[in-house]
Amino acid sequence: MLVKTLSPDNLKRRSACIAVRRVVGMCDYDVIAKLLESVYEEFDILDKVIATITDNGSNFVKAFRLYGSKSKHQMITPTVTTVPAPAMTVRASTSSANKSNRLVEEDADILDVLDEENSEFDETDDDWDDIGGDHVVDDRELVERKDEDPHDEEHERHESDIFDQTIPLMDILDERFTSENVYVLPPHRRCACHTLNLICKCDIYKNMGPSLKKLFESTDKKFKAIWAEQNRSAKVSDNIHKHLGKLFIINNETRWNSYYNAMKRGKHFINKKRSELKAFFEVYGIQYFRPAEEELVREYVKIMKPMSEALDVLQADVKVSIGYLLPTLSILIQKLEMLLGDRTIKHCKSLIRVMISSINTRFQDCFEDQELILAAILHPRFKNKWISEEDMEAKSQLLMNTFKSHKQNPVCGTQVSDNRKRGATEDASESQDSDFSPRRKKKKKDFFKRLFDPVDADVDNEVDLYLSDTSKKLSSLKKYPTLKQLFLKYNAALPSSGSVERLFSLAGRIFVPLRNGLSDQNFEKLLFLKANKHF
Repeated sequence: MLVKTLSPDNLKRRSACIAVRRVVGMCDYDVIAKLLESVYEEFDILDKVIATITDNGSNFVKAFRLYGSKSKHQMITPTVTTVPAPAMTVRASTSSANKSNRLVEEDADILDVLDEENSEFDETDDDWDDIGGDHVVDDRELVERKDEDPHDEEHERHESDIFDQTIPLMDILDERFTSENVYVLPPHRRCACHTLNLICKCDIYKNMGPSLKKLFESTDKKFKAIWAEQNRSAKVSDNIHKHLGKLFIINNETRWNSYYNAMKRGKHFINKKRSELKAFFEVYGIQYFRPAEEELVREYVKIMKPMSEALDVLQADVKVSIGYLLPTLSILIQKLEMLLGDRTIKHCKSLIRVMISSINTRFQDCFEDQELILAAILHPRFKNKWISEEDMEAKSQLLMNTFKSHKQNPVCGTQVSDNRKRGATEDASESQDSDFSPRRKKKKKDFFKRLFDPVDADVDNEVDLYLSDTSKKLSSLKKYPTLKQLFLKYNAALPSSGSVERLFSLAGRIFVPLRNGLSDQNFEKLLFLKANKHF
Protein backbone atom coordinates (compact mmCIF):
# COMPACT_ATOMS: atom_id res chain seq x y z
CA MET A 1 0.00 0.00 0.00
CA LEU A 2 1.29 3.42 -0.96
CA VAL A 3 0.41 6.79 0.56
CA LYS A 4 0.51 9.92 -1.59
CA THR A 5 0.51 13.41 -0.11
CA LEU A 6 0.69 16.99 -1.40
CA SER A 7 2.88 19.48 0.41
CA PRO A 8 0.90 22.64 1.32
CA ASP A 9 4.04 24.75 0.91
CA ASN A 10 5.32 23.88 -2.57
CA LEU A 11 2.46 21.64 -3.84
CA LYS A 12 4.96 18.85 -4.54
CA ARG A 13 3.82 15.24 -4.24
CA ARG A 14 5.48 12.78 -1.92
CA SER A 15 5.08 9.03 -1.86
CA ALA A 16 5.67 6.41 0.81
CA CYS A 17 5.15 2.67 1.05
CA ILE A 18 3.48 1.86 4.38
CA ALA A 19 2.47 -1.79 4.14
CA VAL A 20 2.97 -4.97 2.13
CA ARG A 21 0.82 -7.81 3.45
CA ARG A 22 0.32 -11.37 2.25
CA VAL A 23 -3.26 -12.55 1.80
CA VAL A 24 -3.60 -16.14 2.97
CA GLY A 25 -6.36 -18.15 1.38
CA MET A 26 -9.06 -16.83 -0.90
CA CYS A 27 -8.79 -13.13 -1.66
CA ASP A 28 -12.45 -12.31 -1.06
CA TYR A 29 -14.04 -8.90 -0.53
CA ASP A 30 -14.36 -9.28 3.25
CA VAL A 31 -10.73 -10.40 3.54
CA ILE A 32 -9.63 -7.30 1.65
CA ALA A 33 -11.85 -5.04 3.76
CA LYS A 34 -10.47 -6.47 7.00
CA LEU A 35 -6.87 -6.15 5.83
CA LEU A 36 -7.26 -2.58 4.59
CA GLU A 37 -9.03 -1.46 7.76
CA SER A 38 -6.27 -2.97 9.90
CA VAL A 39 -3.62 -1.00 7.98
CA TYR A 40 -5.60 2.24 8.28
CA GLU A 41 -5.97 1.71 12.03
CA GLU A 42 -2.32 0.74 12.47
CA PHE A 43 -1.15 4.04 11.00
CA ASP A 44 -4.16 6.04 12.30
CA ILE A 45 -4.97 7.50 8.88
CA LEU A 46 -8.58 6.43 8.33
CA ASP A 47 -9.93 9.94 8.91
CA LYS A 48 -7.16 11.51 6.82
CA VAL A 49 -7.59 9.50 3.63
CA ILE A 50 -9.26 11.42 0.79
CA ALA A 51 -9.63 8.41 -1.49
CA THR A 52 -8.31 4.90 -2.02
CA ILE A 53 -7.41 4.11 -5.64
CA THR A 54 -7.66 0.47 -6.74
CA ASP A 55 -8.10 -1.37 -10.00
CA ASN A 56 -11.46 -2.70 -11.24
CA GLY A 57 -11.17 -6.15 -9.66
CA SER A 58 -14.56 -7.39 -8.48
CA ASN A 59 -13.24 -8.18 -4.99
CA PHE A 60 -12.03 -4.61 -4.43
CA VAL A 61 -15.15 -3.08 -5.96
CA LYS A 62 -17.45 -5.12 -3.73
CA ALA A 63 -15.41 -4.41 -0.58
CA PHE A 64 -15.68 -0.66 -1.03
CA ARG A 65 -19.28 -0.84 -2.24
CA LEU A 66 -20.31 -2.53 1.01
CA TYR A 67 -18.00 -0.87 3.52
CA GLY A 68 -16.70 2.28 1.84
CA SER A 69 -17.78 5.68 3.10
CA LYS A 70 -19.06 8.50 0.95
CA SER A 71 -16.84 11.32 -0.16
CA LYS A 72 -15.34 13.47 2.56
CA HIS A 73 -16.33 16.54 0.55
CA GLN A 74 -19.99 17.46 0.77
CA MET A 75 -21.97 18.36 -2.33
CA ILE A 76 -21.39 22.01 -3.09
CA THR A 77 -24.22 24.49 -2.62
CA PRO A 78 -24.02 28.21 -1.75
CA THR A 79 -24.97 27.58 1.90
CA VAL A 80 -23.00 24.45 2.68
CA THR A 81 -19.77 24.71 4.66
CA THR A 82 -16.98 22.25 4.22
CA VAL A 83 -14.32 20.91 6.53
CA PRO A 84 -10.77 20.90 5.19
CA ALA A 85 -9.38 17.44 4.62
CA PRO A 86 -5.66 16.71 4.69
CA ALA A 87 -4.06 16.33 1.29
CA MET A 88 -3.59 12.59 1.44
CA THR A 89 -4.62 9.72 -0.74
CA VAL A 90 -4.03 6.01 -0.35
CA ARG A 91 -3.67 3.63 -3.27
CA ALA A 92 -3.97 -0.15 -3.21
CA SER A 93 -4.13 -2.61 -6.08
CA THR A 94 -4.14 -6.25 -7.13
CA SER A 95 -2.89 -6.13 -10.50
CA SER A 96 -25.36 10.85 -20.15
CA ALA A 97 -24.18 8.23 -22.42
CA ASN A 98 -23.56 10.91 -25.02
CA LYS A 99 -22.21 13.45 -22.54
CA SER A 100 -18.53 13.98 -23.21
CA ASN A 101 -17.62 17.57 -22.24
CA ARG A 102 -16.35 18.58 -25.66
CA LEU A 103 -13.65 21.15 -26.22
CA VAL A 104 -14.70 24.42 -27.77
CA GLU A 105 -12.92 25.55 -30.92
CA GLU A 106 -11.48 28.73 -29.47
CA ASP A 107 -9.76 26.72 -26.75
CA ALA A 108 -8.37 24.08 -29.09
CA ASP A 109 -4.85 24.80 -27.89
CA ILE A 110 -5.53 22.50 -24.97
CA LEU A 111 -5.13 19.67 -27.48
CA ASP A 112 -1.39 20.16 -27.13
CA VAL A 113 -1.49 19.07 -23.48
CA LEU A 114 -0.90 15.43 -24.37
CA ASP A 115 1.80 16.22 -26.91
CA GLU A 116 3.99 18.82 -25.21
CA GLU A 117 6.63 18.05 -22.62
CA ASN A 118 6.32 14.29 -23.06
CA SER A 119 9.25 13.79 -20.74
CA GLU A 120 7.16 15.25 -17.95
CA PHE A 121 5.16 12.06 -17.76
CA ASP A 122 8.01 9.58 -18.17
CA GLU A 123 9.21 7.80 -15.06
CA THR A 124 13.01 7.89 -15.08
CA ASP A 125 13.82 6.50 -11.64
CA ASP A 126 15.92 3.38 -12.21
CA ASP A 127 14.39 1.70 -9.18
CA TRP A 128 10.84 2.03 -10.42
CA ASP A 129 9.94 0.14 -13.59
CA ASP A 130 7.61 1.79 -16.06
CA ILE A 131 4.24 0.20 -16.61
CA GLY A 132 5.50 -1.20 -19.88
CA GLY A 133 8.54 -2.89 -18.30
CA ASP A 134 9.16 -6.46 -17.24
CA HIS A 135 7.19 -7.61 -14.26
CA VAL A 136 7.60 -10.59 -11.97
CA VAL A 137 4.43 -11.83 -10.30
CA ASP A 138 4.65 -14.08 -7.27
CA ASP A 139 2.57 -15.16 -4.33
CA ARG A 140 3.90 -12.40 -2.13
CA GLU A 141 2.04 -9.59 -3.86
CA LEU A 142 -0.54 -7.73 -1.85
CA VAL A 143 -3.25 -10.01 -3.22
CA GLU A 144 -3.32 -12.89 -5.67
CA ARG A 145 -4.20 -11.72 -9.14
CA LYS A 146 -5.67 -15.06 -10.04
CA ASP A 147 -8.66 -14.34 -7.81
CA GLU A 148 -9.51 -11.27 -9.86
CA ASP A 149 -11.65 -11.62 -12.93
CA PRO A 150 -11.56 -8.36 -14.94
CA HIS A 151 -14.52 -9.54 -17.01
CA ASP A 152 -16.67 -9.30 -13.86
CA GLU A 153 -15.92 -5.58 -13.63
CA GLU A 154 -18.79 -4.44 -15.79
CA HIS A 155 -21.24 -6.61 -13.82
CA GLU A 156 -19.97 -5.20 -10.52
CA ARG A 157 -20.22 -1.64 -11.82
CA HIS A 158 -23.89 -2.09 -12.63
CA GLU A 159 -24.46 -3.70 -9.23
CA SER A 160 -22.93 -0.70 -7.50
CA ASP A 161 -25.50 1.59 -9.13
CA ILE A 162 -28.31 -0.54 -7.68
CA PHE A 163 -26.93 -1.26 -4.22
CA ASP A 164 -25.06 1.99 -3.64
CA GLN A 165 -24.32 2.29 0.07
CA THR A 166 -26.81 -0.49 0.89
CA ILE A 167 -26.36 -4.06 2.08
CA PRO A 168 -27.86 -6.71 -0.22
CA LEU A 169 -30.19 -9.24 1.39
CA MET A 170 -27.94 -12.16 0.40
CA ASP A 171 -25.04 -10.55 2.23
CA ILE A 172 -27.18 -10.13 5.34
CA LEU A 173 -28.07 -13.82 5.22
CA ASP A 174 -24.43 -14.73 4.58
CA GLU A 175 -22.96 -16.20 7.76
CA ARG A 176 -19.79 -14.13 7.23
CA PHE A 177 -21.75 -10.88 7.37
CA THR A 178 -22.02 -10.38 11.14
CA SER A 179 -21.57 -7.41 13.43
CA GLU A 180 -17.93 -8.42 13.89
CA ASN A 181 -17.41 -8.36 10.12
CA VAL A 182 -18.65 -4.83 9.43
CA TYR A 183 -15.71 -2.68 8.42
CA VAL A 184 -15.13 1.01 7.78
CA LEU A 185 -13.24 2.00 4.64
CA PRO A 186 -12.52 5.45 3.13
CA PRO A 187 -14.00 6.70 -0.17
CA HIS A 188 -13.04 4.67 -3.22
CA ARG A 189 -12.11 5.50 -6.80
CA ARG A 190 -11.30 3.08 -9.60
CA CYS A 191 -8.05 3.31 -11.50
CA ALA A 192 -8.73 5.25 -14.71
CA CYS A 193 -5.87 3.52 -16.54
CA HIS A 194 -7.23 0.08 -15.74
CA THR A 195 -10.66 1.19 -16.96
CA LEU A 196 -9.20 2.43 -20.25
CA ASN A 197 -7.28 -0.82 -20.55
CA LEU A 198 -10.53 -2.77 -20.17
CA ILE A 199 -11.99 -0.71 -23.01
CA CYS A 200 -9.06 -1.65 -25.25
CA LYS A 201 -8.94 -5.33 -24.30
CA CYS A 202 -12.54 -6.30 -23.55
CA ASP A 203 -15.01 -3.82 -25.05
CA ILE A 204 -13.33 -3.60 -28.45
CA TYR A 205 -13.00 -7.36 -28.88
CA LYS A 206 -16.57 -8.07 -27.77
CA ASN A 207 -17.99 -5.57 -30.25
CA MET A 208 -15.94 -6.58 -33.29
CA GLY A 209 -17.83 -7.73 -36.36
CA PRO A 210 -17.24 -11.34 -37.51
CA SER A 211 -15.08 -10.40 -40.52
CA LEU A 212 -12.98 -7.90 -38.57
CA LYS A 213 -12.56 -10.34 -35.69
CA LYS A 214 -11.35 -13.04 -38.08
CA LEU A 215 -8.86 -10.62 -39.66
CA PHE A 216 -7.67 -9.47 -36.25
CA GLU A 217 -7.20 -13.03 -34.95
CA SER A 218 -5.20 -14.13 -38.01
CA THR A 219 -2.90 -11.10 -37.67
CA ASP A 220 -2.46 -11.67 -33.94
CA LYS A 221 -1.67 -15.35 -34.51
CA LYS A 222 1.23 -14.46 -36.84
CA PHE A 223 2.63 -11.94 -34.36
CA LYS A 224 2.50 -14.51 -31.56
CA ALA A 225 4.35 -17.01 -33.74
CA ILE A 226 7.26 -14.66 -34.42
CA TRP A 227 7.32 -13.59 -30.75
CA ALA A 228 7.63 -17.24 -29.76
CA GLU A 229 10.57 -17.67 -32.13
CA GLN A 230 12.30 -14.64 -30.63
CA ASN A 231 11.86 -16.03 -27.12
CA ARG A 232 12.98 -19.51 -28.14
CA SER A 233 16.72 -18.81 -28.11
CA ALA A 234 19.28 -16.05 -27.84
CA LYS A 235 20.60 -17.00 -31.28
CA VAL A 236 17.25 -16.19 -32.93
CA SER A 237 16.89 -12.89 -31.09
CA ASP A 238 20.45 -11.91 -32.03
CA ASN A 239 19.72 -12.71 -35.65
CA ILE A 240 16.54 -10.60 -35.58
CA HIS A 241 18.39 -7.67 -34.05
CA LYS A 242 21.20 -7.97 -36.60
CA HIS A 243 18.97 -7.80 -39.67
CA LEU A 244 16.06 -5.66 -38.42
CA GLY A 245 18.02 -3.34 -36.13
CA LYS A 246 15.56 -3.91 -33.27
CA LEU A 247 13.80 -6.75 -31.52
CA PHE A 248 10.06 -7.30 -31.50
CA ILE A 249 8.28 -5.93 -28.45
CA ILE A 250 6.43 -8.87 -26.93
CA ASN A 251 2.96 -8.32 -25.51
CA ASN A 252 2.57 -8.65 -21.73
CA GLU A 253 -1.01 -9.19 -20.59
CA THR A 254 -0.45 -7.42 -17.26
CA ARG A 255 1.01 -4.25 -18.74
CA TRP A 256 -0.99 -1.28 -20.01
CA ASN A 257 0.00 -0.14 -23.51
CA SER A 258 1.92 -3.39 -24.02
CA TYR A 259 -0.10 -4.63 -27.01
CA TYR A 260 -0.07 -1.18 -28.62
CA ASN A 261 3.72 -0.97 -28.29
CA ALA A 262 4.08 -4.45 -29.78
CA MET A 263 1.90 -3.56 -32.77
CA LYS A 264 3.72 -0.26 -33.19
CA ARG A 265 7.04 -2.11 -33.50
CA GLY A 266 5.43 -4.47 -36.00
CA LYS A 267 4.20 -1.50 -38.03
CA HIS A 268 7.75 -0.10 -38.05
CA PHE A 269 9.11 -3.34 -39.49
CA ILE A 270 6.32 -3.55 -42.09
CA ASN A 271 6.93 0.01 -43.29
CA LYS A 272 10.74 0.20 -43.02
CA LYS A 273 12.03 -3.40 -43.15
CA ARG A 274 9.37 -5.23 -45.13
CA SER A 275 11.69 -7.39 -47.25
CA GLU A 276 13.85 -8.44 -44.27
CA LEU A 277 10.74 -9.14 -42.19
CA LYS A 278 9.23 -11.25 -44.95
CA ALA A 279 12.47 -13.24 -45.22
CA PHE A 280 12.40 -13.98 -41.49
CA PHE A 281 8.83 -15.23 -41.70
CA GLU A 282 9.85 -17.59 -44.51
CA VAL A 283 12.92 -18.87 -42.63
CA TYR A 284 10.83 -19.85 -39.60
CA GLY A 285 7.92 -21.22 -41.61
CA ILE A 286 5.43 -18.50 -40.69
CA GLN A 287 3.02 -17.20 -43.30
CA TYR A 288 3.63 -13.51 -43.94
CA PHE A 289 0.93 -10.86 -43.47
CA ARG A 290 -1.62 -10.43 -46.21
CA PRO A 291 -2.18 -6.85 -47.54
CA ALA A 292 -5.38 -6.54 -45.47
CA GLU A 293 -3.49 -7.62 -42.36
CA GLU A 294 -0.78 -5.04 -42.99
CA GLU A 295 -3.48 -2.37 -43.33
CA LEU A 296 -5.04 -3.55 -40.07
CA VAL A 297 -1.73 -3.16 -38.22
CA ARG A 298 -1.29 0.39 -39.53
CA GLU A 299 -4.86 1.36 -38.70
CA TYR A 300 -4.76 -0.20 -35.23
CA VAL A 301 -1.64 1.78 -34.30
CA LYS A 302 -3.23 4.95 -35.68
CA ILE A 303 -6.50 4.69 -33.76
CA MET A 304 -4.84 3.52 -30.53
CA LYS A 305 -2.27 6.32 -30.42
CA PRO A 306 -4.59 8.78 -28.58
CA MET A 307 -5.49 6.07 -26.07
CA SER A 308 -1.81 5.29 -25.49
CA GLU A 309 -1.02 8.97 -24.96
CA ALA A 310 -3.86 9.28 -22.46
CA LEU A 311 -2.58 6.25 -20.54
CA ASP A 312 0.93 7.72 -20.44
CA VAL A 313 -0.45 10.94 -18.95
CA LEU A 314 -2.71 9.33 -16.35
CA GLN A 315 -0.25 6.72 -15.09
CA ALA A 316 2.42 9.30 -14.25
CA ASP A 317 3.25 9.62 -10.60
CA VAL A 318 4.76 12.97 -9.64
CA LYS A 319 3.37 15.82 -11.73
CA VAL A 320 -0.16 14.50 -12.22
CA SER A 321 -3.21 14.75 -9.98
CA ILE A 322 -6.78 13.58 -10.32
CA GLY A 323 -7.56 16.95 -11.89
CA TYR A 324 -5.99 15.59 -15.09
CA LEU A 325 -8.70 12.96 -15.53
CA LEU A 326 -11.60 14.88 -17.09
CA PRO A 327 -9.48 17.09 -19.41
CA THR A 328 -7.58 14.01 -20.59
CA LEU A 329 -10.79 12.10 -21.30
CA SER A 330 -12.25 15.12 -23.10
CA ILE A 331 -9.19 15.45 -25.31
CA LEU A 332 -9.17 11.69 -25.92
CA ILE A 333 -12.79 11.73 -27.10
CA GLN A 334 -12.08 14.74 -29.31
CA LYS A 335 -9.12 13.02 -30.98
CA LEU A 336 -11.09 9.81 -31.53
CA GLU A 337 -13.94 11.77 -33.12
CA MET A 338 -11.44 13.41 -35.47
CA LEU A 339 -10.27 9.93 -36.53
CA LEU A 340 -13.84 9.05 -37.56
CA GLY A 341 -13.43 11.49 -40.44
CA ASP A 342 -10.14 9.94 -41.60
CA ARG A 343 -10.85 8.35 -44.99
CA THR A 344 -7.67 6.25 -44.88
CA ILE A 345 -9.16 4.12 -42.09
CA LYS A 346 -11.12 1.28 -43.71
CA HIS A 347 -11.24 -1.57 -41.19
CA CYS A 348 -11.21 0.07 -37.74
CA LYS A 349 -13.94 2.75 -37.92
CA SER A 350 -16.23 0.54 -35.83
CA LEU A 351 -13.54 0.20 -33.16
CA ILE A 352 -13.34 3.99 -32.83
CA ARG A 353 -17.09 4.18 -32.25
CA VAL A 354 -16.86 1.43 -29.63
CA MET A 355 -14.09 3.29 -27.79
CA ILE A 356 -16.03 6.56 -27.74
CA SER A 357 -19.19 4.81 -26.54
CA SER A 358 -17.33 2.85 -23.86
CA ILE A 359 -15.55 5.93 -22.53
CA ASN A 360 -18.85 7.77 -22.22
CA THR A 361 -20.46 4.76 -20.52
CA ARG A 362 -17.70 3.72 -18.15
CA PHE A 363 -16.80 7.29 -17.14
CA GLN A 364 -20.34 8.68 -17.12
CA ASP A 365 -20.30 9.16 -13.34
CA CYS A 366 -16.89 10.84 -13.55
CA PHE A 367 -18.12 13.43 -16.06
CA GLU A 368 -20.89 14.35 -13.59
CA ASP A 369 -18.75 14.17 -10.43
CA GLN A 370 -18.52 17.62 -8.84
CA GLU A 371 -15.24 16.81 -7.12
CA LEU A 372 -13.56 15.79 -10.37
CA ILE A 373 -14.93 18.87 -12.13
CA LEU A 374 -13.57 21.13 -9.39
CA ALA A 375 -10.23 19.29 -9.38
CA ALA A 376 -9.82 20.01 -13.09
CA ILE A 377 -10.92 23.65 -12.91
CA LEU A 378 -8.67 24.29 -9.91
CA HIS A 379 -5.61 23.01 -11.79
CA PRO A 380 -3.83 25.99 -13.41
CA ARG A 381 -2.99 23.91 -16.48
CA PHE A 382 -6.66 23.45 -17.40
CA LYS A 383 -8.91 25.92 -15.58
CA ASN A 384 -12.15 26.03 -17.62
CA LYS A 385 -10.55 25.61 -21.06
CA TRP A 386 -11.70 21.99 -21.40
CA ILE A 387 -15.38 22.75 -20.71
CA SER A 388 -17.91 23.08 -23.52
CA GLU A 389 -19.85 26.31 -23.99
CA GLU A 390 -23.16 24.84 -22.84
CA ASP A 391 -21.61 23.69 -19.54
CA MET A 392 -19.40 26.72 -18.95
CA GLU A 393 -21.87 28.75 -16.89
CA ALA A 394 -22.93 25.87 -14.63
CA LYS A 395 -19.38 24.76 -13.88
CA SER A 396 -18.17 28.32 -13.32
CA GLN A 397 -21.00 28.79 -10.85
CA LEU A 398 -19.96 25.54 -9.14
CA LEU A 399 -16.48 26.97 -8.61
CA MET A 400 -17.93 30.25 -7.33
CA ASN A 401 -20.23 28.46 -4.87
CA THR A 402 -17.37 26.30 -3.64
CA PHE A 403 -15.20 29.36 -3.17
CA LYS A 404 -17.88 31.18 -1.15
CA SER A 405 -18.61 28.10 0.94
CA HIS A 406 -14.94 27.70 1.74
CA LYS A 407 -14.56 31.36 2.68
CA GLN A 408 -17.60 31.23 4.95
CA ASN A 409 -16.22 28.25 6.84
CA PRO A 410 -14.89 29.64 10.16
CA VAL A 411 -11.88 27.30 10.14
CA CYS A 412 -10.86 27.51 6.49
CA GLY A 413 -11.70 31.13 5.93
CA THR A 414 -9.70 32.31 8.94
CA GLN A 415 -6.45 30.81 7.67
CA VAL A 416 -6.67 32.66 4.36
CA SER A 417 -8.01 35.99 5.50
CA ASP A 418 -6.01 36.47 8.72
CA ASN A 419 -3.13 38.21 7.00
CA ARG A 420 -5.40 40.41 4.91
CA LYS A 421 -7.62 41.36 7.82
CA ARG A 422 -4.71 41.99 10.16
CA GLY A 423 -3.54 45.00 8.18
CA ALA A 424 -7.04 46.40 7.81
CA THR A 425 -7.78 45.93 11.51
CA GLU A 426 -4.59 47.67 12.53
CA ASP A 427 -5.46 50.63 10.33
CA ALA A 428 -8.93 50.77 11.84
CA SER A 429 -7.51 50.65 15.36
CA GLU A 430 -5.18 53.52 14.59
CA SER A 431 -8.13 55.50 13.30
CA GLN A 432 -10.05 54.76 16.47
CA ASP A 433 -7.17 55.89 18.67
CA SER A 434 -6.43 58.98 16.60
CA ASP A 435 -8.89 60.70 18.89
CA PHE A 436 -7.24 62.71 21.70
CA SER A 437 -8.72 60.32 24.25
CA PRO A 438 -6.24 58.21 26.27
CA ARG A 439 -5.39 54.74 24.92
CA ARG A 440 -7.53 52.00 26.46
CA LYS A 441 -5.90 48.96 28.05
CA LYS A 442 -8.70 46.67 26.83
CA LYS A 443 -9.37 46.88 23.11
CA LYS A 444 -12.91 47.78 22.25
CA LYS A 445 -14.68 45.96 19.43
CA ASP A 446 -14.52 48.02 16.27
CA PHE A 447 -18.04 48.94 15.19
CA PHE A 448 -16.82 49.72 11.67
CA LYS A 449 -14.86 46.48 11.22
CA ARG A 450 -17.34 45.25 8.61
CA LEU A 451 -16.26 48.06 6.29
CA PHE A 452 -12.79 46.53 6.10
CA ASP A 453 -13.90 42.91 5.68
CA PRO A 454 -12.72 41.96 2.16
CA VAL A 455 -14.47 38.57 1.94
CA ASP A 456 -17.35 39.56 -0.31
CA ALA A 457 -15.21 41.72 -2.54
CA ASP A 458 -12.57 39.01 -2.90
CA VAL A 459 -14.94 36.28 -4.10
CA ASP A 460 -15.46 37.48 -7.64
CA ASN A 461 -12.05 39.12 -7.76
CA GLU A 462 -9.92 36.08 -6.86
CA VAL A 463 -11.88 33.63 -9.02
CA ASP A 464 -11.97 35.94 -12.04
CA LEU A 465 -8.28 36.76 -11.74
CA TYR A 466 -7.45 33.05 -11.52
CA LEU A 467 -9.53 32.10 -14.56
CA SER A 468 -8.00 34.92 -16.62
CA ASP A 469 -4.44 34.13 -15.51
CA THR A 470 -2.46 32.69 -18.45
CA SER A 471 0.08 30.88 -16.26
CA LYS A 472 -0.12 27.06 -16.30
CA LYS A 473 2.31 26.54 -13.41
CA LEU A 474 1.22 25.34 -9.98
CA SER A 475 3.30 28.09 -8.43
CA SER A 476 0.76 30.61 -9.76
CA LEU A 477 -1.67 29.40 -7.07
CA LYS A 478 0.38 31.29 -4.48
CA LYS A 479 -1.39 34.42 -5.71
CA TYR A 480 -4.77 32.86 -4.88
CA PRO A 481 -4.61 31.54 -1.29
CA THR A 482 -8.21 30.34 -1.08
CA LEU A 483 -8.05 28.55 -4.42
CA LYS A 484 -4.74 27.03 -3.36
CA GLN A 485 -6.45 25.47 -0.35
CA LEU A 486 -9.19 24.14 -2.60
CA PHE A 487 -6.57 22.72 -4.97
CA LEU A 488 -4.99 20.79 -2.10
CA LYS A 489 -8.40 19.57 -1.06
CA TYR A 490 -9.60 18.25 -4.42
CA ASN A 491 -6.33 17.29 -6.14
CA ALA A 492 -4.71 15.15 -3.46
CA ALA A 493 -5.67 11.89 -5.17
CA LEU A 494 -4.21 10.39 -8.34
CA PRO A 495 -6.22 9.04 -11.29
CA SER A 496 -4.28 5.77 -11.50
CA SER A 497 -2.90 2.94 -9.38
CA GLY A 498 0.20 2.85 -11.56
CA SER A 499 2.53 3.47 -8.61
CA VAL A 500 1.40 0.26 -6.95
CA GLU A 501 1.93 -1.64 -10.19
CA ARG A 502 5.51 -0.32 -10.19
CA LEU A 503 5.81 -1.42 -6.56
CA PHE A 504 5.10 -4.98 -7.72
CA SER A 505 8.08 -4.79 -10.06
CA LEU A 506 10.25 -3.52 -7.21
CA ALA A 507 9.06 -6.41 -5.03
CA GLY A 508 10.04 -8.85 -7.76
CA ARG A 509 13.64 -7.66 -7.51
CA ILE A 510 13.69 -8.45 -3.80
CA PHE A 511 11.87 -11.78 -3.78
CA VAL A 512 14.25 -13.62 -6.09
CA PRO A 513 14.57 -17.44 -6.08
CA LEU A 514 17.66 -17.34 -3.85
CA ARG A 515 15.67 -15.46 -1.19
CA ASN A 516 12.54 -17.58 -1.17
CA GLY A 517 13.00 -18.28 2.53
CA LEU A 518 12.21 -14.70 3.53
CA SER A 519 9.50 -14.34 6.15
CA ASP A 520 6.59 -12.03 5.43
CA GLN A 521 7.88 -9.53 8.00
CA ASN A 522 11.42 -9.43 6.60
CA PHE A 523 10.12 -9.16 3.04
CA GLU A 524 7.94 -6.21 4.05
CA LYS A 525 10.87 -4.51 5.79
CA LEU A 526 13.16 -4.92 2.77
CA LEU A 527 10.54 -3.56 0.38
CA PHE A 528 9.70 -0.76 2.82
CA LEU A 529 13.36 0.34 2.95
CA LYS A 530 13.82 0.06 -0.81
CA ALA A 531 10.66 2.01 -1.69
CA ASN A 532 11.22 4.72 0.92
CA LYS A 533 14.94 5.27 0.39
CA HIS A 534 14.38 8.92 -0.62
CA PHE A 535 12.90 9.86 2.75
